[in-house]
Amino acid sequence: MFNSPCDEHGDHEEKLEATSKSSQGVCLFEKASWSKNALKITHLLINLYEPERAAVPEVCVSLSSLLVMSSQAKWCALSSGLMGNIVSRCKNLYVSIIMGESEDSLLSQASFIRGSAGKKQQPKQWMNSMSLLFRLLTNFLHSGAIGTLGMESSSSPDFVKTEAVRLGLSDILHKLCPFAMLATSLLLDLLRLVTTFTTDCPPACQSLIHTSKAVGTGPCQNLLSSSLIHLLCDLATKELDSLLFMHQASQSKKPMEENMKESLEILSAVFASLRNACDVQECRAVLVKGNLLLSMIKLHRNEKKIPHQFSEMMEDLWLPFLLQLTTYSEGQVALPKIPDMFDLLLSLSKNATTKRYSFLSVLRNLALHSQNRTRFLSSEEFLQLLVQVLSKADKSMWQKEEAAITVQALCSNNYKAKQILKGVG
Repeated sequence: MFNSPCDEHGDHEEKLEATSKSSQGVCLFEKASWSKNALKITHLLINLYEPERAAVPEVCVSLSSLLVMSSQAKWCALSSGLMGNIVSRCKNLYVSIIMGESEDSLLSQASFIRGSAGKKQQPKQWMNSMSLLFRLLTNFLHSGAIGTLGMESSSSPDFVKTEAVRLGLSDILHKLCPFAMLATSLLLDLLRLVTTFTTDCPPACQSLIHTSKAVGTGPCQNLLSSSLIHLLCDLATKELDSLLFMHQASQSKKPMEENMKESLEILSAVFASLRNACDVQECRAVLVKGNLLLSMIKLHRNEKKIPHQFSEMMEDLWLPFLLQLTTYSEGQVALPKIPDMFDLLLSLSKNATTKRYSFLSVLRNLALHSQNRTRFLSSEEFLQLLVQVLSKADKSMWQKEEAAITVQALCSNNYKAKQILKGVG
């Protein structure tokens, strides 16, 4: 007998369903077997990383790779007290450097200064140990697993960061930062760690303003001028100043470009951390009171001495930070008070760009605050900029939206503002 076409179609569907269930079963089996093996490997590596034992680089690298690949491994490490182990190692390293107990203590390495010589200098033992700790912490605190293996949980990194906050990670990083500044690679490792730590975690950002006078001397306090957030602001200011100095003092172009790339890489990592810190009110108070915002004016006053491509790169660094800062009232009030800042933002807003955001978005944020309304309405140049953006056909739709929001913010519940804007056209 021959099967009908309907019967053949039904048999085909049954085969496909059986094949699908079989493949799902294989995937679940592989995931379950991988989870068991991952837990065994994680426990083994954690046991090898006990505080009583010396840190073996191979163990650190293997454990670091496993933690960044699986959220389940993060849970296992967190429940095993790995975060406390790493923080204790950081404290012990800091004490050993200060007391000069290590073979390669800082006291014997006074000549090792970042960028002081073109010769390649051999990294010292405490530098290698610090780099391993920073990279291990970065992968441990990474929000979400990179791989697809294991049971992933988007909330597990939050618990890891919360535990790091409780153990005072920001405080010990603040104390290790001056030593990390002695090598560019070490400083970048630290800055990447701080950026990962503060991403999508307000408690971690808030911990940046707390520090203690010495390791283990009591609870961390909010000191007015000494904390990790203060140090990051000072680092950004110094790197911006060194950027200008290198252009003025350097004669050959190649070394100048290499040094500039190094400074820009550091600044990029610093601004990423500061951008995360803008979400916390205490951090915003530090950002608007320091000299960081003044550095932007200083840089652009000398922009004729800086190559155009690097000037654009600096603007790309400042723009996301200013957008985040001016989202809040502290930035909206503080930014226009800086001399020449309003004129600078206005000139940058006129630059042609194909990007989704520009400095026109920063002016939009400033216009949302009532204290800035008089300043904006009295600026003929700014009003003409709005007219050009809204009337010209070559302007993008998002630019027109930004200008329209600005106009609405200025004329909202203000008859005089409406008359001024109507007169401009």
